Amino acid sequence: MITYLSRLFDNKNPVIIMPFKRYANDNRIHGQARVLENEGIANIETEGFVGNLYRSFKRFETDEISGAKVHITWPGGETTLLSDEEGYMYLDVEYNPYLNDASSLWIPISYSLVEKGKTLFTANSSAIRPSATAKFGVISDIDETVLHTGLDSFLR
Repeated sequence: MITYLSRLFDNKNPVIIMPFKRYANDNRIHGQARVLENEGIANIETEGFVGNLYRSFKRFETDEISGAKVHITWPGGETTLLSDEEGYMYLDVEYNPYLNDASSLWIPISYSLVEKGKTLFTANSSAIRPSATAKFGVISDIDETVLHTGLDSFLR
């Protein structure tokens, strides 16, 4: 059963799964996800310095969910993992790319939070399987370049 301190104080923030760090090769899929309380952070430009500071704090302060049962599926496979004390799960499984479209660079992965036989939340994502002809990869950090988080606003 998912238990955490905020529920003792009637804070009913929904629980979410945040997938990240997903990649694959011709033999394995690697993935990482985290189970957290959804803090409902919105990007509101008009709240000013105090609102911006509060939202910045909420982005860094997380309420992790340990022991959450997460059912994970991908083409040709499935497993169930429990989140660790920091809410993380690590997927590292064998994979047959021919069970998916073998020419596709993207492998769909679905994470479902399960409690008492009920699905409470589902997050869909994809792992990338680089092309066999790729010579290099580009890794980009989009914060403040494409996605405005407002973290730098109070420094202006």
